[in-house]
Amino acid sequence: MIYQENVKPDEEILNGDDFTNWKKDQKIAAAVKWLKKETKAQRKKR
Repeated sequence: MIYQENVKPDEEILNGDDFTNWKKDQKIAAAVKWLKKETKAQRKKR
């Protein structure tokens, strides 16, 4: 099932791919940033 019309990303990153150096890939950096934020929020709920 595809949810293209119902689920929108918080942040859309169209460029920034770096397949040779993942540390410079903007999508990976955004995902790590989001994971850290969510982890921190979950810790506060405890």
